[in-house]
Amino acid sequence: MEISNKVKDHLKRLYDKEAFGDEVNYDQLLENWEAKERLFEGQLNNLNMEEVSLLQGDVPRALLGISYSGSLLALYVPNKGKRILEYASIKFRDDVPGWIKDEAVVVKDSIEQDKAVYFSQGKLEHSSPLYRLAALPLNLSAAEQDRRLSEAMIYLSNGFMKLNLNTFHPNDPAPEHFTKRNMVAFLGKKFGLTQQMTKDIIEDYQTLVETGILMGESISLGRIGRLKLKTKSPQKARIIKSPQDGSEITVPAKPAIMVPKISFSDYFKDRSATVPVEE
Repeated sequence: MEISNKVKDHLKRLYDKEAFGDEVNYDQLLENWEAKERLFEGQLNNLNMEEVSLLQGDVPRALLGISYSGSLLALYVPNKGKRILEYASIKFRDDVPGWIKDEAVVVKDSIEQDKAVYFSQGKLEHSSPLYRLAALPLNLSAAEQDRRLSEAMIYLSNGFMKLNLNTFHPNDPAPEHFTKRNMVAFLGKKFGLTQQMTKDIIEDYQTLVETGILMGESISLGRIGRLKLKTKSPQKARIIKSPQDGSEITVPAKPAIMVPKISFSDYFKDRSATVPVEE
């Protein structure tokens, strides 16, 4: 995918100002951006989003924008003239995006590619100029549009952070991005919760899932699939040959036991099939 000259110029200005320190060269910045744009393009295709250049602020569609620096703007379907806004500032040297969430913003004018979006009320006065803008189809319900937009924001913001980690911290002993600590930090920022509150919620959810499985329930993991216990049949005693010296070894009988099983959904299997195979 060819990088826009506008993006190249923007990154070059930041690079010349030494915004990234002296550990990363300009070519690495371009490679980083190219990978981010591929992720963005992939989400548009996976979620059936339509790229647009101009929309009125009150159009009943969920909108996703990306700035020239790689920040993400989500505007959910308006309800009584107001929208939920999420703005993820994907800093190059932070572990977790800077996250602004507002439950009731009003778009001042139109929403246009290459221009900032201005708001008449809320925490954010305006966004950065949008490099690309996409919208969910009108034939989807508001709830389905919002669900897909939320999925895109989580996927892209975490994907961008992982790319930054690989580009700007390749030799750091920092933990991988999808550790429990980083996921707690991400969710805490997104929903305005303390780290401890977020950790407690996640741990209680895990305990509920574990309890349900051990009580014989089939537990839904949403679009990922289901978890449950299944019976592993008893095994009779048998004689095998040792791989070391060929001598006979008796393997004792084993009783039937319960073992955990995960069944992945067709949706998750389809999504997994879109991931490029590493050479």
